[in-house]
Amino acid sequence: MRDPIDNIIAKQLIRSSTSIGANIMEAFGSSTKKGFSNFFSIAYKSAKETMYWLYIFKKREKGNQDKINHLLSECEQINKMIASSILTIKGKR
Repeated sequence: MRDPIDNIIAKQLIRSSTSIGANIMEAFGSSTKKGFSNFFSIAYKSAKETMYWLYIFKKREKGNQDKINHLLSECEQINKMIASSILTIKGKR
């Protein structure tokens, strides 16, 4: 049987990680530059939140630590790409 805390972490992780792509897709459907920028900002925050939940799961020392580290690394790269996009959108790059 799964630990109830792990269930909560898993649900939060799924919610935050799926929000990243959903908000990027929303950005591409936006009709204004401001809307586009706002959706990318939300995606960035969701990526940061996803990293938080991965860190929490890692600290619980459950699951494959190598896979968790890989996911953290991937999430960090996604975060950097989104941050770079936000700077480009805002004309600061």
